[in-house]
Amino acid sequence: DKMFAYCTNLIGVSTKLNGLQTDACTTMRSMFYQDIMLSVVPMFTSTSNVTDMGFMFWGCNDFDAFDCNYDMSKVTDIEGMFTNSTITSFTRNNGPLDFSSVTNATDAFKGCTSLNTVYGTCSEIPTLAADAFRDLPSDFVIIVPMGKEDEWREAWKQYADHIIGYRPDE
Repeated sequence: DKMFAYCTNLIGVSTKLNGLQTDACTTMRSMFYQDIMLSVVPMFTSTSNVTDMGFMFWGCNDFDAFDCNYDMSKVTDIEGMFTNSTITSFTRNNGPLDFSSVTNATDAFKGCTSLNTVYGTCSEIPTLAADAFRDLPSDFVIIVPMGKEDEWREAWKQYADHIIGYRPDE
């Protein structure tokens, strides 16, 4: 817990290897909590054993687009993961984002007033806490594969008006 928390001048974590050695790590809870200057999200060697990413980037105010290339297949807790951060978009560029084990997504993106795009490229629609996107801009969008919009709207009823379709080849 809280490995780099409250490092208010931390800009990034540099490693000479292929990322932070996290192979045996099971929690990343509050790892960068309130690191208000963090602008470079580090690479990790593995996140396949991690179950808790709650509050991981809470209050990080200096990064915007977040490309999640982490293995989140065992993560059960993302409570407050990005609360009050300046993230502008959240996407997964390396295969589907697996939130299937998440049981607590309370306030996961609460107060991310700059978040305007969430890319839902999951092969299965993840379960979502009713308040996961609380206090976001009224014009934020959730982009999902064309033809799957109705399924996503049914699963995420509270955000149905924000869901739009795209063609993966666009």
